[in-house]
Amino acid sequence: MEAGQERMEQVQEEMKDLIRAGKDEMRTHVESQVEGIKDHVDGCIGRMEEEVQGVKGKIEEVEGEVHMKIEEVKSEV
Repeated sequence: MEAGQERMEQVQEEMKDLIRAGKDEMRTHVESQVEGIKDHVDGCIGRMEEEVQGVKGKIEEVEGEVHMKIEEVKSEV
C-alpha cells in the first residue's frame, strides 16, 4: 500500500515538473514572439518617422515657393 502511495506521489511530482516545463516553454515562446512584434513595430515607426520628415521637407519647399511667388506679385504691383 505504501509503495502505491509513494508511486502516486512520484507520478504527481513528475506531472508538476512537466507542467512547469511546459509553462517555461510557453513563456519562452511568447517572449520570443513579443520581441518579434516589438521589432516589427519599431521598424514601422521608423518608416513613418522617415515619411513624416519627407512630408515636412516638401511642406517647407512649398512654403518657400509660395513666399517667392508672393514677393514676385508684390514687386509687380
